[in-house]
Amino acid sequence: MASDKEESGATAPMLAAGIQRAIQVLISRRVTAVLLVAIPALHLRVLVTCAAACLATLAPKINGASVMPFIALAMATSSILSAMTDAVHPAITLVNLCMLLLAGEALVTARLIPSSVSDAFLGNADFLFYDAAATILLSMGWPPTIPLLLAPCLAGVAYYGRAPSPALSEALMHTSIEIPRRLFFASLPAGIIRLPSVIAVLCLVHPIYIHLGLLGSVHNFMIYSAADEIVNTAKLELGTPYAALAMPTLFLISPIPVYRALTQIASVVVLTDLIIGALQSATRVDPVPGLGAVLVLMEMILRLVG
Repeated sequence: MASDKEESGATAPMLAAGIQRAIQVLISRRVTAVLLVAIPALHLRVLVTCAAACLATLAPKINGASVMPFIALAMATSSILSAMTDAVHPAITLVNLCMLLLAGEALVTARLIPSSVSDAFLGNADFLFYDAAATILLSMGWPPTIPLLLAPCLAGVAYYGRAPSPALSEALMHTSIEIPRRLFFASLPAGIIRLPSVIAVLCLVHPIYIHLGLLGSVHNFMIYSAADEIVNTAKLELGTPYAALAMPTLFLISPIPVYRALTQIASVVVLTDLIIGALQSATRVDPVPGLGAVLVLMEMILRLVG
């Protein structure tokens, strides 16, 4: 019994960190997608998101906001980094992202940028890297076994410290998880049965991660991936309004910390989708107040769910 309590106490900070990072990435992805339609011009989109990031970070009246500045920073870095993923050849995209990870880490080491900005920058660069790398490896026309065999090779490079930097090592580790994750979820049957399937997999994998001592970024990434899949399935099968009711209900009745973290992330993300859908027409007409409304409502939801 004592060991269970110690384990729960050890995982709690990791779960909290994973929830915050997952919320930042998932919400910034959704808001950035809306802004991509509302503001097609890259320079204007960068200007709007950077202005929102400066306002959320520096304005004294909202300085007590817990998550809104980080989401705004993540959106700004996503807009800036999106230009690096538009290369003609996928290999050039990966090289660009590798350079960004290395350059961002060098700036952090030299203390030339604040830690809050560096976390948002490296977090988004990490997401773009593993998403692009997994997409490239799975779209080469190879049999699924080839990228599946490459995944542990990438994990070995990251685990044994053969990557040039910790940021690139973390991105490679996430890529090695993203490849089998996509292949596994592609093999699941369509329909509502995907929801218990994802939860069952988490039930099997979570104790293994604890036993191996992988309660860092890999563990957080596992929860983030599962939450994203649950949200997408629930929206597809139930519709966004009903999914927005189902996810918080599951959060309230979840007895285990890891499942509470999973449903907490899913609740915030599906409520974000509901709000964005309601404000999308206003955002198309005038993106600035629409973006501000989304950020303020996100902060309110996070305070309620948290």
